[in-house]
Order: sequence, then structure tokens, then C-alpha cells
Amino acid sequence: IEGEYFRVFYKAYKGLPISIQNRIHFMGAVPNAELLGAYQGADVFMNLSVHNDEDYGMSVAEAQFTGLPIGLTDWGGLASFYNSDIPDSTRFIPVRIGKRFKQISLTGVRRVYRQFFNHSMRESRESIASSAYKRFSVNRVSNILSNVLSKDSPEFGGFTELFFKASNATLINTS
Repeated sequence: IEGEYFRVFYKAYKGLPISIQNRIHFMGAVPNAELLGAYQGADVFMNLSVHNDEDYGMSVAEAQFTGLPIGLTDWGGLASFYNSDIPDSTRFIPVRIGKRFKQISLTGVRRVYRQFFNHSMRESRESIASSAYKRFSVNRVSNILSNVLSKDSPEFGGFTELFFKASNATLINTS
């Protein structure tokens, strides 16, 4: 549903040169069966999410697997998609917490659009995809999880004094 969030980005889009506007397509929801074709037909993947549960963006990993450079907000877990092996393939857009809601830098959105569309990428799609495979493949993640699960975790020793003070400060005396 197009609402305020879309309106903000559409305004940023309209502020771009027409040559860049003509290269941007708002796709909305894409059925799973059509995702690969959408990724393969794209030049850049932009994820402008500020959703509070965006700890891992599956669509971001999918885009990288197809070799797309990515533009992301610096919100939540999205920052973990930066890869120093291919530094020019990821750009971040600042988000700050305002009085009533999260605010995305429109200047940052325009800057990222211009960087991707006005400059040729140093990294090829093949190098982006290869790097994504090394970092996010099922085998790689399985190895990381196996390593974590094979380690003994220390037994829980109880809450800290600071935790007790904080929790007691919220108790109401009913006597």
C-alpha cells in the first residue's frame, strides 16, 4: 500500500535528473516465481527498510547472490551486508530516530542513486555474487552454526546487581 513511506521516496526520486528517473522502476511485491528474473534484470538493489525486525534481509542476500550492488539503510542488521572485499558494491543511507518516527536521509537516498547510476561499478556482478556465496551460502552458514553449537556455553550464574536494582525500581509497593 502506497502511503507516507512511499511518498517520501517518490519525492526523492522526482528530485533526481530525468536520465536517472528513467532507469528506476518501482516494482512493489514480486511473486517468488519471478524474483530471479527481477534480480537478473536489475542494475542495483535498494532496500530502504526501517522495519524494527529487519535483522537479516533475505532479499539483500538474494540480490547479492545475483551480483547486484546494494543500497541499504544503515538500520538494524542491514549493516552486516557490507563486505570489505568488495567495498564499492554496498552503499548506506543514514537513518536517525526522530521525535515520532525514524527518519531516512533523502540526501543520502539521492547520493546513493547518483553513485550507482552515474559511475560504473568497479566490482563485476560475478565478483559480488562470488563474495556473497563465500559469506552466505548454506554450507558456510552451516559451518558457522556447527562451530557455535559445538562450544560449551557457561552455566547461568544469575542476574547482576544492576539488573536487580533496575527491576526493583519498577515494582509498586502494594502494602
